[in-house]
Amino acid sequence: MLVHKWVKLVNFYLILHTVTFVHQDASVFASTLDDGISVTHWPAQGRHGWVQVVNGRIRLNGLILKEGDGADISHEARLEITAEGLAEILVFDLA
Repeated sequence: MLVHKWVKLVNFYLILHTVTFVHQDASVFASTLDDGISVTHWPAQGRHGWVQVVNGRIRLNGLILKEGDGADISHEARLEITAEGLAEILVFDLA
């Protein structure tokens, strides 16, 4: 269940409870959020990422993104994502 929390879908090493793994230094997380609910992602220092709004509308560190929008992430210590209505999101954590 993806509601109100992160679920790790892809990882660069095989662990239990990961849907799949890749031979790259990358992880993919997914979440479904109800209106006003927030989740936080803490990228490690020096990592980059991408936030993709699959459905709905979110506020990412104050920036509004709608369905289909994506945001390139670099040099951010914290990603605070808050749903504005029902939203589904993906976060790609990349080297």
